Amino acid sequence: MQNGISPPSMKVTPWNNDLTTWNLPDGAIARLGRGCVRDIAFSPDGSTLAIGSRTGLWWYELPTLSAIALQETERGLISAVAFSPDGRLFAAGNWDNIVKVWNVQRGIPVARMEMPRKRYDTISQIAFSPDGQRLAASGQVNVINVWNPETGALIVKLTVGNEPKSAPQPAIIPLAFSPDSNLLASTTLENSVSVWHMETGKKVAHFAGHTECVYSISFSPCGRFIASGGKDGKIHVWDVEKEQQERVYTEYAKYRVIPSYSPDGTLLAAGICDNTVLILDVSQGEKQDSFEYTGAIRAFRFSDNGEHFAVAGPRDFKVWSAGQTPTLSALHGHIGASFSVVFSPDGKQLASGVESTVRLWDVRSKHSWVAFAGHSGIRSVDFSPCGKMLAFCSHNTTIKVCGVATGTPIAELTEHHTPVYALAFSPTGTQLVSGDTAGKLYVWDVQRLKRLKVLTKHTDCLKSVAFSPDGNLLATVSEDKTARLWDITRCKQIASLSLTVPLEANTYKGDPLEIQQRLKSLSSVDTPPNSRIEAIAFSPRGDVIAGGLYREIRFWDVPSCDIRMIIPQPQGCHYPFALAFSPCGRYLASGTWWQGTDKVSIRLWEVASGENIATFWGHPTDIQSLAFSPDGELLASGSFDGTILLWDMTLYL
Repeated sequence: MQNGISPPSMKVTPWNNDLTTWNLPDGAIARLGRGCVRDIAFSPDGSTLAIGSRTGLWWYELPTLSAIALQETERGLISAVAFSPDGRLFAAGNWDNIVKVWNVQRGIPVARMEMPRKRYDTISQIAFSPDGQRLAASGQVNVINVWNPETGALIVKLTVGNEPKSAPQPAIIPLAFSPDSNLLASTTLENSVSVWHMETGKKVAHFAGHTECVYSISFSPCGRFIASGGKDGKIHVWDVEKEQQERVYTEYAKYRVIPSYSPDGTLLAAGICDNTVLILDVSQGEKQDSFEYTGAIRAFRFSDNGEHFAVAGPRDFKVWSAGQTPTLSALHGHIGASFSVVFSPDGKQLASGVESTVRLWDVRSKHSWVAFAGHSGIRSVDFSPCGKMLAFCSHNTTIKVCGVATGTPIAELTEHHTPVYALAFSPTGTQLVSGDTAGKLYVWDVQRLKRLKVLTKHTDCLKSVAFSPDGNLLATVSEDKTARLWDITRCKQIASLSLTVPLEANTYKGDPLEIQQRLKSLSSVDTPPNSRIEAIAFSPRGDVIAGGLYREIRFWDVPSCDIRMIIPQPQGCHYPFALAFSPCGRYLASGTWWQGTDKVSIRLWEVASGENIATFWGHPTDIQSLAFSPDGELLASGSFDGTILLWDMTLYL
């Protein structure tokens, strides 16, 4: 088997050691990051770790954590993974509510099943029965399907509680089969545990006692007891035969707890609090080990034998292994969503805002490191024109300015009162602007790092800001459905960019069919409303401003602010909310949010004609940011999937 072609036999060696080039989409030359982790599974023999990420399925050898293969990148968005107890089968579920089963040794698909897709719903967990005859999958709402994993035939469909009337919080509905495979336990959105008989499909027990969401449930080897634990820090042990609580452990109340029975009946648990993970022998009331963990946690899993525990998030991935001297292994590369990407002025580095960190990438070697940490939810990053400073903002209302070479803080700007979503250095390097969720635009003196002015024309969240090449003008867009142009040297608004929807056909460029459909839809309403706008960009010559609106990309002339051209967006690309001009100014790149397609498109538009000259398909979900390298040879795309793709633009120079 070659890397990434089909499910590995778990004994393969990749033919290419450069993981950044595995299973790349057409037009891409590297993938930075391996995707946000959603689920983890240990093979029964302990030799392999499978990771379901938004990019696809990653396979790693244990204990080295060396990468073996990458697969299922055609769609990605893997949300749940599981091995059969004998290791012969492997199953994965994704955001489309599709579950696939493979024969591991032969590397071939065995079955494909699908759960009805509901709003707010996706596969949250899957589990094989101990006899391997059943495969259960839970959604995030209130449905569990149980299939024959060999044929894909539906055995039973279970309804767990009432369907929520509004959008539920993202949830995991844990599953566990009894050792004899006759019972299936699950949690509910009401934080209770239900037990179902597989032959009849009837509920045979129901246990309530948790006050917050339940993370994990586990049957004891004898099949009589179920342990459950979660956010409230309590571990409940339920007697299935008597349908009552056997015991509750409250001594770990400050921890989020994940209980699991080992084959010898020992009740183990992982306790997570702040930056510490405890491995606990709950039966004996003893702590077996502890280790540090940084950042949010997205996935966790005990191995079936209780000898390994893995925990993963956007900043950290660690695998604990039992023994006389317990070991701890770290896996690097699985990062969080990239909300902002920008090249350094010399093109040698790429900065990305990833969850609560700023990560720097060496463009040539593709190596990365966390340059700055500690912020929560970083939304925007930017290099100063000299390349010596990097500014970034986040949900916590603070802007940080740091030295790139030293990694040391230079200043913290703390005058915003609401989260900051957008910032940019002026091309002259003398000013820094930042916009917050209240619509306030702050102008800062970079040399003194003092506030110069607060501009308050916008009334809602500022989503994007862009300087003209000479640094004299600034364009801003907001959730208040306005786009404004400022003389930033005088801190004064000089124009509003029209967001009204024109009905004149000659304003529209691009595909004739798309234009016809767009005009037809507009003519059906008396007064077309102002369009939603999320992104703004200045052309390198400063004579054009581009905006990413709902269903269109719009161009305005500068300084007249007249609408120059509108490009209707094709079906599946109605949210072109990431924009970047090429350094030559001939092209505009746009990236969209996910809208029901297998992949999300990046499109290259010729500015003069409005023609879509190239389309790239690579990310499975929202594209958050685009940036050209200074020489125009690379286009970087940062996505919610937890990767950055580098695209080859040399054909268009």
